[in-house]
Order: sequence, then C-alpha cells, then structure tokens
Amino acid sequence: MEWLRKYLPNRYCIDKAIIIDSTGQLSHQIDLVSYDQQYTPFVLTQNGIYYIPAEGVYAVFEVKPDLNSSIMSGGDRISYIEYAGRKIESVRRLKRTTTSIIDRGKKYDPRPLTKIVGGILASTNTWIFRYKVRHPFRSKVHQYSAGKGTTYSGPKYATNLSLTADYHKFGL
Repeated sequence: MEWLRKYLPNRYCIDKAIIIDSTGQLSHQIDLVSYDQQYTPFVLTQNGIYYIPAEGVYAVFEVKPDLNSSIMSGGDRISYIEYAGRKIESVRRLKRTTTSIIDRGKKYDPRPLTKIVGGILASTNTWIFRYKVRHPFRSKVHQYSAGKGTTYSGPKYATNLSLTADYHKFGL
C-alpha cells in the first residue's frame, strides 16, 4: 500500500477498510480500498481498520499470495477468485448517494457516482498453463468478470481485474 500511496495525489487514499453506507450497512473487510478523501473522508478508525463512506470508493481489491488457492467461507471451500467476488459484491450492494454542491454561493448539480472497480491482486499464479486446452484460471476469471459466479451472479459480483506480480500476468 505504501508504494501506491507514494504515486497517488494526496486527494486519493489507499487503505484496508470496511465500507459503510448512509443506512449503516457494512461491507466485508476489504484488503485494498481506493477512495476520495477530499469529498468523503473516513468515518472512523478502529483497530487499524478505516470505515469509509460508500460514496467515496473508486476501487476495491482482495490481496492474496497466489491465485491458485481456496479458502473456507460459510462452510464451503471456494476459490480466491470467488472469495474476491463475494467481497466486491458486499461493497457494490451498498446504497450510495449524491447531492448538489454549493461552491462560493453557486449551486452545482450532484456529481455522478462512479462505477466501483473490483478485483484480486496476487504475487503469484501457479495455475498450470496447457497448450491448446481451455485454461481453467482464465475460464474462472471470465466467469466472474461476467458476473456469473456459482453462488452469486450479476454485475455487483463481477471482478474487473485479476493481476499477479510474477510472469503469469492476467488482467481484464
């Protein structure tokens, strides 16, 4: 996160956070949240976790050591990609609001809400690449990028980006 903070303008922040909406609903804890602190500063910090208003969020990412792994969630073993999709959905389902802005006595129309980008970041990808065979990792990422997960579905669940730091890079 420090690397990203170094290159972002001061207006934008990167933190581990939980997103909160105007009705008090909360997202899951998100590993990496990009948000606008100029218009929507964080609500509070508790145990090193920021609570960020949903209106200021631009992107959310789950960070894992390797894409080819899974985790227990709700009694089921699911892939990290599906796990990231569930966390992204927990942010996108929140109610986001906007209102007009008054600047030096002049009223301006509400700023349109941006689409929240979501994805998974990993340092490695150990999926086995096979020549002329449909690649299971690519298939899984395309499945979730289309919002067609096995448990959840629709655009609120879709991943937009999957990246690894090693030579098996893949993105959408």
